[in-house]
Amino acid sequence: MGVRQVQVTLRRGGGDGKPSPLRHRSAVDVSGNTPSSDSVEVLVELTMDLLHNLRGEFCIMPLVVKGESHILIQFRSQQKHLEGTVLALQAIGVGVDDGTRIDINELQVSIPLSKRHPKKKKRYKFSDRMTTEEIFESIDSGSHLTFDYLAMVFVASLIAAVGLLTDSSVSVVASMLVSPLMGPILGVTWGITMHDWDLIRRGARNEFVGVVVCFAVGMLVGLAVGPFFGPANLTVDWATGNLTSVEISSRGSPWSLLSGGVVAIPSGIGVALALTGGGINALVGVAISAALLPPIVNSGLCLSLAFWFDGDPDDYDTQGEEYYQYALWSFLLFVVNFVLIIVLALGVFKLKKLNPQAKRESKALWKRRVSMIGNGTNMKGKLLPGRCTSSSDVEIERE
Repeated sequence: MGVRQVQVTLRRGGGDGKPSPLRHRSAVDVSGNTPSSDSVEVLVELTMDLLHNLRGEFCIMPLVVKGESHILIQFRSQQKHLEGTVLALQAIGVGVDDGTRIDINELQVSIPLSKRHPKKKKRYKFSDRMTTEEIFESIDSGSHLTFDYLAMVFVASLIAAVGLLTDSSVSVVASMLVSPLMGPILGVTWGITMHDWDLIRRGARNEFVGVVVCFAVGMLVGLAVGPFFGPANLTVDWATGNLTSVEISSRGSPWSLLSGGVVAIPSGIGVALALTGGGINALVGVAISAALLPPIVNSGLCLSLAFWFDGDPDDYDTQGEEYYQYALWSFLLFVVNFVLIIVLALGVFKLKKLNPQAKRESKALWKRRVSMIGNGTNMKGKLLPGRCTSSSDVEIERE
């Protein structure tokens, strides 16, 4: 968990001759008093009062910069506490009313580095995660159907097909690194979690298109190389007529469902944990692709090879039946892995308290807490223990 740099932007009227777009709802509802003529100044005061009632991890070093047309409020916050900070700001209208914006950036490093002091024992919770908005932006950026998405799926499928034919585990792993099939899967999972049906439809459509591309590439490669491994009357003189590949056969048996499920289970858990904790890393992408892309390419490849063998005399007819079975079990492996990844990711999202009902309850809770500040109640030790620190020697918890 890292630290986030948060900037609140409030647009005031008068700088460009236009009235302030801010409504007076926030000031009236929270404080119970009639706002002044400049609702932006009222909101700035409410925001700073709120930040000074939050403890150090929620708000670190707040700073106000006033310009002719905008007012900026900057502060830092621990990533795992940022969700509560954002909900508190939204409770007074920041990030909700027109003319207000909350920008969140990851803080890489501060110079000079903070000195370490003895700390109390840390408390870890399952619900520690990024904000809902950060998670959504990360998922949304990778769930669109673009030319780059289709091109990467095509390239990854071609690499996987070559690796399967040549029995090269290196090539198969390389295809896993290139594959972008993870994005739409996360879109479907997040849509189910947050009841976003548009995101579910988009993710399912894009995943379907990606799967069709993988399957088609596998079939085309199988049709192209079939004469070199097919029946004797179609095979060139120097071709052996035999195709031996553990990469193909290992994904074409009932036992592959068991081994594939073992890969899919940690993949689903790992991708959800990485996403909620700070983004997807390469290793999680490999785990997802390993459970999805090679099986679907293998299915199309084996189906094409079966066409070359089916109906021919001697042992070729038997080999055709084997390739049909390879194609079937490879496709079932893809389906099992796809379902397991989504189910396990949904379970992790539930542990992280990511659902519309929890979001509504959190908003209502923070709105009640913030209303006590606006009514003049001393919330020190009630809203959250401690106060926001404004000095530069504040300790940023590094985990």
